[in-house]
Amino acid sequence: MSRRAREIEERVHLARANVDLIAIAIGKAVAAGADAESVCVILADTRDPVARELTAAIVERSGDLDLDAEERRALGKDMIPTGLAVLDARVARALFAESHPLVAGAVSGPCRPGAVRVVVVAAGGATLMHLPIKPVAAGGAEA
Repeated sequence: MSRRAREIEERVHLARANVDLIAIAIGKAVAAGADAESVCVILADTRDPVARELTAAIVERSGDLDLDAEERRALGKDMIPTGLAVLDARVARALFAESHPLVAGAVSGPCRPGAVRVVVVAAGGATLMHLPIKPVAAGGAEA
């Protein structure tokens, strides 16, 4: 398997491992008034330097998490330390415009029906996926 294929496989694995968290995050965004088809989930493996910087910036804005402690907690449980944010797709496009222009361009396109946009930043790169995840509201019901 080529290096590129391994990197993409790592990103796909991270997305699959976080489907439930993505559904809950999208559900919260929908409950706050967002349209599930107009948002983009950013899923970041904080062991990746770019993903860590991105997650640190998100955490700094929210101010409610100690990124270092959370990373140690995840690694102590043999988990991938992961940051997650739900952004308007236009914001995600601007965020990736310089560092990952192909991802930025693809985020601008239409989302597949019944899917959500997820950009996984891990293993030295970023990959956009359209995943068939239904938003889950508080209490577990579909949003």
